[in-house]
Amino acid sequence: MPNLRITSQPPPWTATSTILYPSLVARFTSRSRSTNSSYFAMAILMGSDGMMVDGTLFGTTTITGIEAAGGTGTDLSFHFTDLYIAYAGTYYIRVDVYKAPGHDLNMATLSAEVNSNQIVVTDG
Repeated sequence: MPNLRITSQPPPWTATSTILYPSLVARFTSRSRSTNSSYFAMAILMGSDGMMVDGTLFGTTTITGIEAAGGTGTDLSFHFTDLYIAYAGTYYIRVDVYKAPGHDLNMATLSAEVNSNQIVVTDG
């Protein structure tokens, strides 16, 4: 069973259009290793009501993982280093990790998801 957790939470509050620091980092682990698959993660901004918020989270929101260890399973770290939120509000970021056969991203399936802590964004 895959496991996804946040290893570095974004700040609890920030100003609009300010790069989130510390950066959001998620770690994905699985006991199995698939040499014919690739993984990528997406950061999705969610409102405090649990609804997806479009057009507000900017930066690199889709990334590939960095191999975190040389063990027998899959151990990937996803570093979202340039994210910022353009509008004031109360949010959290959901990270979805997808597994794709080979590099065929059109055939990707959701492997795991995790939510960050709450982020309060104020006008800067």
